[in-house]
Amino acid sequence: MALAHGYALPFEALRRTGVLSQNTADATNRATADGATKEAAGGCLDARALEVQQRAVVQPSILVVPQLTRNGVVLNQLPDTRTNFIQNNTMVGATGSVRPNLWDIGSLPSGFTVSYSASGQTTAADGTLVDYIDVTVSGTALAAGFFNLRQTTSPSPVSGNLLFASGMTYTASVYLALLSGSLTGVATNVMALQEIANTTFVDNTPFAPVAGITSALTRFSGTRPIEATGGADRVSVRWGHSITSGTSYDYTVRIASPQLEKGSVATPVIRTASGFVTVDALGVARDGAPPDFTFTRATTATRVNASGLIESVASGVLRLDYPIGGGCPAALIEASGTNLVLNSEDTATNWTIGANTASGYVDVIGVSGNTVTASASGGIGSSVFVRRSLNTVLASGSTYTVSFLMRQTGAHTIGGYWIGIAGVGDVGGGFDVSGSFSNGAIYSAAGVTNRIRRVERWGTDVYRCSETFTMTASGTLDRILMGPVAAVNSTASVASGTQMSFAAPQIELGAFPTSFIPTTAASATRNADVCTVSGVSGYIGQTEGTLYAEVDVRNASTGVFRRLIDVTDGTNQNRIQIQINNNDSKVRISIFTAGSEVLLLSSLAYTGITKIALAYKNNDTTYYVNGSLVSGTTSITVPATNRIQLGSTFNSASFFNDRIRAAAIYTTRLSNDQLESITRLT
Repeated sequence: MALAHGYALPFEALRRTGVLSQNTADATNRATADGATKEAAGGCLDARALEVQQRAVVQPSILVVPQLTRNGVVLNQLPDTRTNFIQNNTMVGATGSVRPNLWDIGSLPSGFTVSYSASGQTTAADGTLVDYIDVTVSGTALAAGFFNLRQTTSPSPVSGNLLFASGMTYTASVYLALLSGSLTGVATNVMALQEIANTTFVDNTPFAPVAGITSALTRFSGTRPIEATGGADRVSVRWGHSITSGTSYDYTVRIASPQLEKGSVATPVIRTASGFVTVDALGVARDGAPPDFTFTRATTATRVNASGLIESVASGVLRLDYPIGGGCPAALIEASGTNLVLNSEDTATNWTIGANTASGYVDVIGVSGNTVTASASGGIGSSVFVRRSLNTVLASGSTYTVSFLMRQTGAHTIGGYWIGIAGVGDVGGGFDVSGSFSNGAIYSAAGVTNRIRRVERWGTDVYRCSETFTMTASGTLDRILMGPVAAVNSTASVASGTQMSFAAPQIELGAFPTSFIPTTAASATRNADVCTVSGVSGYIGQTEGTLYAEVDVRNASTGVFRRLIDVTDGTNQNRIQIQINNNDSKVRISIFTAGSEVLLLSSLAYTGITKIALAYKNNDTTYYVNGSLVSGTTSITVPATNRIQLGSTFNSASFFNDRIRAAAIYTTRLSNDQLESITRLT
């Protein structure tokens, strides 16, 4: 069992437990600042994140326990990274009339001059050591205009889907002091947190009132929830004010350690010089964006929600799929798929019923379906059925999977299906909802082979039934029928009143059933789920490290490797991979350095909850699965990598097609004891 809070933990773990619990709470706050949402799962996802961290004791550099998401982003579970998006807050490059590197002042009217008289470090009124620049404004403006000293806005360091979106919250902060002259005639506030469209002002939140700026170097801050209206695509901070024609200006102001960060609180200063900087929990600076994952899927898709119902999830949003019967969800990562059954939820106008059949609408775990009732005795092949007519070509040599939901109605426990394939023959089978399914057939075509049948419980009295088969000749799928049968593998007539419910019919390419894809008058496609982050070499151990994956393996597949984690340089020459082997469901580790592969392969096949940890180091590599040592090697040179992809390869192939419960990256090689601990199932 998992270690409880405060008991049976080593001293270091005890010291960190409170910190890790606070991290979990802070992660939610960071998600809110990003305009993201948190999956309500009864606290089980928080507990999972805490367990991953405390079992290894060592803090990972990246931790994804999928629960904090927004459109296009999967958030890192670790909240204790802070980023200053001011590219040069130390004002490097400022001399005399030359403004700091990466800063801009726009166009100024004649007579209005700006110079930079001093720069360096000093201690602010609150005791913070800050970097400052003294800005002197003088002269009489000969025309009206604006003075805006701000970070260069094109290209902006804060732009694009990852860092700018409606609902995010940003906070700007800066230390200010008036060294000489007067701010008389200057607008009420001299600082603003702006939304801009490229370089065009859209809207802002002003702060730092002129009346509050004194000779004491004091920190001012302002917070703005992003609206992203009027074409705004980035955010910026500026010192400035309007310029009135004929007005004389004469002041020197000290500007120190400006900071722009996500969230609603100004945090301790982060120094930058040539780009924005991220600081981790230990105060170590890391160049680059926070390691949140970009997520794409250009279509809607379905999941099973916490209530056990199938529901649609919007495009671009990660699916958190719940186990049937309840439990803690996991990220469902699938390749693209197409349902060839048309009008899959139309239960009235697009289905034909048999002569001895009554049919009516029924909801089967959130999906529209038919209740099929024998109005007189009859068989599925002749008079007791619902049928969808189709006209879909099935290619010779291709593998297809048919699936549907079946609900037991009354005492009758047997259901069957029949697929008519013109030019080949008929394929079908019977399912006993107790879970049995004979390998014999109600219908068996000569033109198909490699038939695999499955019955899975999907709720109270609800089962998902499926069959996979490979075409040995070309044919046209012209109908699918479903109805009650007298017994498994029987076409005999059922008695009047016999009843079964059916829903979510699907036929798709592939060796296993994927999530349900609703259709209307045409086939429908669910696009692939792609979850990746790049430019994060500082978060990946370059000479040693550890990869951890916790998955729920429900689907068996053939002929393709199923990638869990793919850490690469964006090519197939340098990469570290954890995957499920094709055909046999064994864990496979591949490490490529300059195109040369070292392969580690387990001897056991894994299903259900599986925890895998790979620890690597030059000439010292090993991996554990479910608490046991699997394999190791001394023959390895660690490749240089900078990109992580979850659930598929760097080029979006070899999809996992299953559930990822957690993933973590460490920049150190965990000890074998730590690997054993982090992968134990109990």
